[in-house]
Amino acid sequence: MDLPLGPPRQQAVLAVLASPPGRMVPLSGLVEALWGDGPPPSAAQSVYVYVAGLRRALEP
Repeated sequence: MDLPLGPPRQQAVLAVLASPPGRMVPLSGLVEALWGDGPPPSAAQSVYVYVAGLRRALEP
């Protein structure tokens, strides 16, 4: 079954959260994983949007 997981950065959020399993990832870790050392001012809000999109895509 193929799930539409959204744009590449949203898919990257899922990859960071899923690897390694059971490890908590802080918001700052997601921002760094997506944008490196130069995140835009809206980075945190974008992460929230990506997580919300993943929740919609993965809902039963």
